[in-house]
Amino acid sequence: MEDQLDQLVTNWTKVLQENLSDPTIKDKLGLITNKAGREAVQGFIKSGTLPEEIDNTFIKALQEVLSGLEKVGISARDVTVALTKGGMPCTPEQLQDRFDSYVKALTKGKDAAKLRIVIE
Repeated sequence: MEDQLDQLVTNWTKVLQENLSDPTIKDKLGLITNKAGREAVQGFIKSGTLPEEIDNTFIKALQEVLSGLEKVGISARDVTVALTKGGMPCTPEQLQDRFDSYVKALTKGKDAAKLRIVIE
């Protein structure tokens, strides 16, 4: 039974390595929101061995990157244009509404849980 468990872990580790080596997944590593989780996944990729202790941070980072994260890049200029549309000065409420509308337009039709907004 112990040998079977060892073989299961070995096979799982290999499959995980292969999945994380996929170029489309590799490009998404920087989108993992938790820095410690991102570093743990990168360490696993580099070493090829699972961490001594597999904690929730590592598991959540794996789930996040393997779930199909999508990067939405925005420029500071685009944000400025969106926030000033309608004229300045404006009230805090107007500014908040403009920002909300801008983010909704960026993310329309996409799964918000899988999106990561990056200012480029």
